Amino acid sequence: MLRLGILVALWLIVIPHVPADVDSGETTGSPLPARYARKFSLNEPMYFSVGWRETGNARFQISFRYRFVGSDDPEQGSDALASHLYFAYTQTSLWDIGSQSAPFRDTSYRPSLFFFRSDLGQHWFGARQCGIQAGVEHESNGRADAASRSVNTVFVRPMLAWGDRGQYVWTFAPKVWIYVGDLSDNPNIADYRGWAELLLKVEKRGSWGFSLIGRKGSRRPYGSIEFNASYPLDRLFAGRFDSYLHFQYFAGWGESLLDYDVKRASQLRIGLMLVR
Repeated sequence: MLRLGILVALWLIVIPHVPADVDSGETTGSPLPARYARKFSLNEPMYFSVGWRETGNARFQISFRYRFVGSDDPEQGSDALASHLYFAYTQTSLWDIGSQSAPFRDTSYRPSLFFFRSDLGQHWFGARQCGIQAGVEHESNGRADAASRSVNTVFVRPMLAWGDRGQYVWTFAPKVWIYVGDLSDNPNIADYRGWAELLLKVEKRGSWGFSLIGRKGSRRPYGSIEFNASYPLDRLFAGRFDSYLHFQYFAGWGESLLDYDVKRASQLRIGLMLVR
């Protein structure tokens, strides 16, 4: 599954956006009919960053989503529920690149199915844009016996954005969930992850972008914080680079699903972010 996820992510990055007759599905040089290719879009940030904690390590993430009905623009089409349904897949891996044989320490696989509208046409709290995401998500690490971890959630995430396009845009997106199904692999995960996380993001096209993700466990003092900063590489070097310089800081419990109840030393990483 790891290799499959990497291949899918690479395909999404390099797939050409070529003119096509959507009704006929004919394309020139495209591996899929355009009416399918344009249903894929980006979901969560994608990056590869490295750091040092006892030994060299890396963290990378790939993520995409697929819209079942309608065009690639989620705001086009009817208001029917089906036209705003998505399947998404996100994979996050921790890689001990400094250890002998450079093994992967843990990988989190997160398929999800959800309803998503980026703009409901409302302006709550003075926000320029108000959206909603709600659905179900599975997360597991694909391992067996004592190292096996698995959790299922039903979640809802309202999203509010302030600021004008072309300037800094502020986004407030709390995510609340309930656990469903079998939790025998990690029965006390709510103690460390809690029932919600808070995402705060500010970014400007062609400039800095910052995000802060905070979780508070249902028991004290458990929780975690993750901070990301990114800056477009085409502002640093001559030429065009469709990627970003990436800085990431993590502190707290459960950076990986395997270690959901473990607190390691805080971690700073630097690398490349493809999508933020």
